[in-house]
Amino acid sequence: PTYIHKVLLDITGSEDLDLHRLAIFISTIEHLIRAEMLEYLYSAQRIMQVKIAGPKTEGEVDLVISAFMLLYAFGANLEVSTKRDLDKTLTFLQANHKGWQQLQTHIQDLKKSTTGTATDGFDGVMGLATAITQNYRDWHSPTCRDARERLLAMPSYKDGRVSVLDLTPVHLPGSRLLFAEAQDYLRHLGTLDETNASNPQLIVPNYLASQALCLTTASYYTVCCKSLCNDILARLE
Repeated sequence: PTYIHKVLLDITGSEDLDLHRLAIFISTIEHLIRAEMLEYLYSAQRIMQVKIAGPKTEGEVDLVISAFMLLYAFGANLEVSTKRDLDKTLTFLQANHKGWQQLQTHIQDLKKSTTGTATDGFDGVMGLATAITQNYRDWHSPTCRDARERLLAMPSYKDGRVSVLDLTPVHLPGSRLLFAEAQDYLRHLGTLDETNASNPQLIVPNYLASQALCLTTASYYTVCCKSLCNDILARLE
């Protein structure tokens, strides 16, 4: 996005984005995201040996979507993978990775609630993949909520801050390791209040909104915790 922003400013000879240029910028990003999703799905179907055109069985849809999620959520490189590689990976994740199991349950729930049928053809699979990516933050929300509740329950919590000395790494079942970041990284994220150098404070809202809790996904964006403040502002507006 930063590169596209620069290119757009160079092309238009402007120093900033007005409303028209902002619309172009957003449309470009949306186009690139959709193009990447199409590429992921084509690759997933090719590797899993599922025909692109025509109806698909439920089993074929599950195979394609699982391969798609290995790309989207885990960054797997399908260009150097075989179906056997992915079958072994998926079997291992299903047996040993609680987060993957929870994600599969989330996907099955989306399949039931998504308009249209994924088995209808490529457009159906694309519709399901789109629904998954659009609702990926909802699946991530319990981790964000758990982090927030743990921080607010710490003895040193006051005025939206906790002492860094209180932070102990916690591994959530089926999720990620929380509160394991080094102070240098927290400082880089803008989440530290070092007014008192002997007792630095973690700024809770900044931490919850930072990259520390984001999930890496596709090339053009990450999925981060939902801002509770934005919900309140939306209701006020």
